[in-house]
Amino acid sequence: MSSAPEARTKLSQDRIAFGSLALGLTLGAVGPSILRSAESTGILFAAWRMLSGAALYLVIMRLRGMRLTSQMLRDGALGGAFFGLSIGLFYAAVAHTSVTNAMLISALRPAIVIAVVGPLMHERVRAQTVFWTAVAIAGAAFAVVAGSKGGGEASFTGDAIALAGVFAGTGYLIATKQGRKHYDSFSFTTAMMFSGAAILFPLALVTGDGIGLPPAADWKWILAMAVIPGFGHVLNNYSVAHLPLAVVSNAALLNPGVVAAIAWVLIDERILFTDIVGMAITVAALGMVVWSAPSPPIPPSAHASEASDDATDATDATDDATEAV
Repeated sequence: MSSAPEARTKLSQDRIAFGSLALGLTLGAVGPSILRSAESTGILFAAWRMLSGAALYLVIMRLRGMRLTSQMLRDGALGGAFFGLSIGLFYAAVAHTSVTNAMLISALRPAIVIAVVGPLMHERVRAQTVFWTAVAIAGAAFAVVAGSKGGGEASFTGDAIALAGVFAGTGYLIATKQGRKHYDSFSFTTAMMFSGAAILFPLALVTGDGIGLPPAADWKWILAMAVIPGFGHVLNNYSVAHLPLAVVSNAALLNPGVVAAIAWVLIDERILFTDIVGMAITVAALGMVVWSAPSPPIPPSAHASEASDDATDATDATDDATEAV
């Protein structure tokens, strides 16, 4: 039975994790507004963003007296490959099917996560979590469908690519959960970005984007993507170590609503009433997911000092994100 000090430490750790997840999702939601300002888009843009982010984070690590070892790169390779594939496959899917279909299929990721986290990660998934996940998906789907203006015809090939991207995103979450047992969030994210770039450049070549340099005017947008949504990934990866994957994956369903709100502020895009309704449903359901899926403890295979190190890591990551923005 946990003592009162241990319970308070756990509560404080959970609050840091939820705060990191919320801030990380917000920073990540700035990405589409940045992307709309760039001349180049697609997989090549994502590849240069990933490589620029990896180089930037490596410099920050060195300034903080940290080292990126070959072991870190090896351990982060699988998560980074899944990370790069999830981004690249989503872009490729949009080229072959409607944006609406691609986003709807992406919204299925929480259901897939729930199906695999029990056997693979030994996380307890309650019936209430499954039910409220379905409600959250329905809310996000309503916002996407009701706010859709078309934007392409659906196709089986594009839908299949989008589904493959969902599985890649699930693999990314699981690999991050495993990797964060042994490394701090910033180091592990940096390692993953190198392997993510190694996946995206060949994928850009295969899909016809090529591997040339982007227009000079786009470099400021590439760096902005590396700094703002990039640090969002650092914060998200911190939360993955402390929260159930069902909660983390469900939180991504808030992305369309947060993206719409940020686009309204930054580039004066109109927010639809259906966006508000759909996101209200999703937020309410996500609250129930959090309530029905209590945070499990960090496994004993973690470093002995993981709790105190991670609390410092979360503070450092938040400070880095604030300073970078």
